[in-house]
Amino acid sequence: MAVEHADMVGSSINEGLRALLRDDPRLTRNPYPFYGRLREKAPVHRLGSLVFVSTHAEARRLYLDHRRLANKSPEATDPGEALSLLGDAEKRMYNELLEFELGYVSRKDGGDHIRIRSAAQPAFAPRCIAELEATVGELTDELLDELSRQESPDLMELAHRLPLLVITAMLGAPRKDAERLKRWCDDINGRRRRMPARPELVQRAKQGLAKYRQYVSEIIEHGESEPRTGLVATLLAAEGRGQLTRDELVATYALVLHAGHLTTANLIGNGVLALLKHRNQWRLLRDDLSLAPGAVEETFRYDAPVQLSLRTAAVDLELSAVEIPAGTPVALLIGAANRDPKVFSRPDDVDITRRGNDHLALGHGVHFCLGGPLARLQGQVVFSTLARRFPGTKLAADPDTLPRSTGASMRGVMSLPVKFGA
Repeated sequence: MAVEHADMVGSSINEGLRALLRDDPRLTRNPYPFYGRLREKAPVHRLGSLVFVSTHAEARRLYLDHRRLANKSPEATDPGEALSLLGDAEKRMYNELLEFELGYVSRKDGGDHIRIRSAAQPAFAPRCIAELEATVGELTDELLDELSRQESPDLMELAHRLPLLVITAMLGAPRKDAERLKRWCDDINGRRRRMPARPELVQRAKQGLAKYRQYVSEIIEHGESEPRTGLVATLLAAEGRGQLTRDELVATYALVLHAGHLTTANLIGNGVLALLKHRNQWRLLRDDLSLAPGAVEETFRYDAPVQLSLRTAAVDLELSAVEIPAGTPVALLIGAANRDPKVFSRPDDVDITRRGNDHLALGHGVHFCLGGPLARLQGQVVFSTLARRFPGTKLAADPDTLPRSTGASMRGVMSLPVKFGA
């Protein structure tokens, strides 16, 4: 029987968390009222083998406590159940894909994390990000020009295409290859789209990984014969001095493309939606473009692109009288922490002039998002350019009916129709 969103909010804590885990759109469409109940009633709560943390103070502390809370997140579902639909061949494919993903810097801890992160870090240094500002501005103008000629423009076209083109350029790939690179990365990550894992998704992921590996190998070989600047040169140099293996290099390419694209696309979509819904904030930005950085930070806080971060207890822990044995997966609910009234005044309001915006949308401590500065730059350029060129922009649809992604982790709108205005 259908249950209205209000009923979902009023349900028990366990029922709400189960709805969150199964990506129930009746809850994930607007999880914030439920998050408020969770912070108040059960700030640290166990559901089965998983522990949820919803307050800012605990989530921030656990981000910093990387020795007791490991970054190597286990598979979210019991392996027996997760692989129950797979034959022996698909299970081997699944394990190969998992092994590849364990090469991501976002899945590393300790010395391995430091080694891989420091290998890629120079490409994301402030000087390198600043050098990309002109390129981001040119691409934003180009994409807005295209949209402005359409009768019913969808701003999510820009939100998805801009970071994809920026990251493709960083990877040293031709612009024409952007879409197929994204498709291969989507296929690689698609094995986790449904649980238990589906054989056809695992097979597609394996094919996508093989194509991606071959393509990146060609890019790398080209880079060795014709030295490049940016991320390509940075990673090749790290491999040359033994800081990275070839598999880790390829995994870093895949992570930069996948994580950098979707997070930034959702930042732009969520941010423009929030600004256009709250017209007083849109007017503030329109009248003072220097507020664009604050608008980006408030977007990260108010409607974070990444809502959940999964960690694992490295040792036995106790949080708020909840026993957490070593090996227990711990879900940091970033969307809940970013609306914590103990840290943020009027947390459910949008305020682009907010000071001391200590949100956790990009993580915290040693695992702060590597591509965070690049996402910030793109958000600032899009918000300020849109407000400058089309200050009369309005939503062209009821914001409460916009199609949304339904996942518990990644949050964004799938379509954002607008009407441009001078």
